Amino acid sequence: MTAPPYTLVDAEAKAATVELPHVFEIPTKEERQSLAPDDLVKLCFTLPHSIGGCTGERMWVRVTECRSNGDYLGVLDNHPTAVEIHLGDAVLFSARHVLDIYPAEELVTA
Repeated sequence: MTAPPYTLVDAEAKAATVELPHVFEIPTKEERQSLAPDDLVKLCFTLPHSIGGCTGERMWVRVTECRSNGDYLGVLDNHPTAVEIHLGDAVLFSARHVLDIYPAEELVTA
């Protein structure tokens, strides 16, 4: 498997080092470890180099699979402007990467 053209920010580590925790709040560990298929999660994708001054993007990913080792597989649910991935591309991530959660049961369907 080819390495992705980005890395994911460790939201857990970042939240632990922020001077003002209320400025960078993430869901609880229990919430991040209890994701279900169709939940939307916000992840921060960082680039190995700046593109037009941009070093990364925060984007939504739809959870498609909860793996037995605690990792998640999802698909990108955004149109990136700088990161070299596309809407619908697979994204492998862990609970520690999750910045925000939009549970499937709260999603409005048209």
